[in-house]
Amino acid sequence: MAIMNNGGIRTDLPEGVVTWGQVYQVQPFQNRLLRLTVKGDVLLDALEHCVAGRDHLPDCHVAGVEVWYDTGKAPGQRITRTRLANGQSLDKGATYTLVVSDFMATGGSGFGMLTRAPREDLDVLDIDALTRYLGVLRSPVEAPNDERFHRTDR
Repeated sequence: MAIMNNGGIRTDLPEGVVTWGQVYQVQPFQNRLLRLTVKGDVLLDALEHCVAGRDHLPDCHVAGVEVWYDTGKAPGQRITRTRLANGQSLDKGATYTLVVSDFMATGGSGFGMLTRAPREDLDVLDIDALTRYLGVLRSPVEAPNDERFHRTDR
């Protein structure tokens, strides 16, 4: 799984041919990517933090997990359901692999719950990972239309 804080994504990619300069505008911080080993309860806390914003919109992007949340519930109880890529629900006692930026892993953007997780530096910058990813996609690229956060109290 992966979590990216919204503050690390500065703009959208424009339609058409994408240049390195445009990719840099999207991710200008050149954060290192880290692989963390986290328990399910820590991951759930991180996902709770993602939906705790005052405008009731998720404050991060995720991969490998879908999240259902209710903004009317108390903090720490807003996540009502999860579905991992394998179809299973998040298990608070299980161990998961999570990729995040070094900024997030050191508690940036309020992700203090990640600071104690064992970690491995993947020796790649976020901008390089994005550039490589874009390079393997077929053109024209279309953004996936798969919602990963589902607000249930509307």
